[in-house]
Amino acid sequence: IPYHDDSSADIYLSEVYSSFKKCFKGHDIIFIFGGNHLSIQPIYKYLLEKPNNFVLNLDAHRDIYTSNNTLTHGSFIKYIKIDNHSKLVNFGYRDYLEHKKDTNYFNKTFSIFEFDRLIKYLNGIQLGSFNTMLVDIDVDVFDPSVFPYSSTNMAMGMGLATTQELFFYLSQKLPKIISFSEYSPVLDHRNIGIEFIYKLIEFLICNTSKSVQ
Repeated sequence: IPYHDDSSADIYLSEVYSSFKKCFKGHDIIFIFGGNHLSIQPIYKYLLEKPNNFVLNLDAHRDIYTSNNTLTHGSFIKYIKIDNHSKLVNFGYRDYLEHKKDTNYFNKTFSIFEFDRLIKYLNGIQLGSFNTMLVDIDVDVFDPSVFPYSSTNMAMGMGLATTQELFFYLSQKLPKIISFSEYSPVLDHRNIGIEFIYKLIEFLICNTSKSVQ
């Protein structure tokens, strides 16, 4: 879905919402690619404003910045009204000095150093009890040494070992939707970054299929 300019943002987001709504049913697993992270917001709204859905937000930033009360890729989560029976969880944040009251917008947040606590929490809430799980990946969650192809890279991100462990864990939980955003092909001259994403998708498909069998 093409995005033309800021004046058409509302139209664009409405088109994303409508398109997702049409393709949501009848697929075992859905993969979504967005540029700016704001492009994923309609999927958040579709799921979280209904009961019994779960979104795992993998992101170096918690995207609840004020930004003059305007809807942007850095503030879009503020504009979602989460149903009491759905959950939004962030893992990977590194904006440590910001957003101390993030529980106003998230059910739970875990910094990049709290991987073990994340897994313990996910086990405790029984992911299989939710209707739908979205795993949303802003690629700046990865450490630049692993994935330097984001315009919003931040040091001390998710390394290769944690990535492998987390994605193996998630593949056993049968996520319905996987989304990627903030990948910058301009920085990816040799297509290593997009191959990295494809390999994650391949891994999820193969291991999710095994889990179903």
